[in-house]
Amino acid sequence: MFAWVRRWLNGRHSDSGNPAVGAAEGSVAVGRDNINSPITIGLDEEGVRRVLRDEIPGLAKAKGVPEAPLRAVLKKLGEKRVPKAEIPARLAAAADELIRLRDDLTRLRNDRPGFATIRARAAALIDRGEFDAARATLHDGRLAARALREEISRSEAGFLADEARIDRLQLNYDAACENFAEAARLDPGNCWIWIELGDLWTLRGSLAEAERAFRAALKAAGCGDDRNLAVSHERIGDVQSAQGDLAAALTSYQASHDIFDRLAKADPGNAGWQRDLSVSHDKIGDVQSAQGDLAAALTSYQASLAIADRLAKADPGNAGWQRDLSVSHNKIGDVQSAQGDLAAALTSYQASLAIRDRLTKADPGNAGWQRDLALSYGRVAMVGARLGARDDALGAFRRGRDIVAHLVRRSPDNATLPKDLAWFDAAIATLDE
Repeated sequence: MFAWVRRWLNGRHSDSGNPAVGAAEGSVAVGRDNINSPITIGLDEEGVRRVLRDEIPGLAKAKGVPEAPLRAVLKKLGEKRVPKAEIPARLAAAADELIRLRDDLTRLRNDRPGFATIRARAAALIDRGEFDAARATLHDGRLAARALREEISRSEAGFLADEARIDRLQLNYDAACENFAEAARLDPGNCWIWIELGDLWTLRGSLAEAERAFRAALKAAGCGDDRNLAVSHERIGDVQSAQGDLAAALTSYQASHDIFDRLAKADPGNAGWQRDLSVSHDKIGDVQSAQGDLAAALTSYQASLAIADRLAKADPGNAGWQRDLSVSHNKIGDVQSAQGDLAAALTSYQASLAIRDRLTKADPGNAGWQRDLALSYGRVAMVGARLGARDDALGAFRRGRDIVAHLVRRSPDNATLPKDLAWFDAAIATLDE
């Protein structure tokens, strides 16, 4: 089929009746002894180009492919300065590649109709030699397929995460970790799957694994929801605090606080964001207290209390807001006690006790509220004893002990309650001496 090209390359092809071809032939004669000299697509090669284009119909017919894509290939061969000797083989190879490509694009597939439409459009563009447009069409198809794959992966990840939550409810932590980890692999941009995995590792006592999960959550949240970013920083701070790296924990908590502060200021009516800000003050205060900076800790706890107090007053029926307020009073009382300001500490503890007493009376079956109330009695009693009010302190200790003893009878398998009971017994014994 390409004998004419070989003859021409060997100097035997001529067309004295065609000045353009003759000129072209003459223009390459000087370099004819170098068979691999490149073709330059220019005016002096017009005759060569015409001869090559005249043979393309024969090649297209023999191979059963359109002419237009072969012409586009020929043009590209010229632009790339492909050696003359390679052109016949390159064109034949291009025709074979077009056959494979067209067969692949027209083959029936069990996928979405939209993908078939994209393939048909690309095939039509290829037949016209519009390779760039065909590539762009196939690129769009690839992006659509990727989006579909990611959507399916996210759906699978959602099912896995729900399985993990059931495993967690049944205390099957190994299976829960495996399912959360697989869900995170399928949907790595889901910040909360990573956070739940980290929380589970924390529960299992593996702080290193927990930190890895929380840092993955931070990465996933990096260009998304600000609150997710803040929560990720907070969880990392929790791990650092548990590891004893208080300086790093304070940095993480401050990063979280800055985001929560910005969100709360942007939407003062959003109670959830106000609570987030309150908790972030508490986290910072906890680290400052552990570092021995009691004055700074007191400032942080007071900032938290101010927010918690506003929320509790705005919604008196919200038990969660009320409990948050009681916790703030206790934290302030702890600092005041450590500073030696026992009268102020007693006032703070009594404020917390009053809130917890109301919560317990409103929901007497809530074991959590009951334990909170018992511990508040313990705090009041400790400060009372230090102030010399022995009888009042003894009475508060005994009321707290009675509550815990009742809880132990209700939940004999609870590992924490017996420790609480032993603490109250020891405190009472000390005062009875």
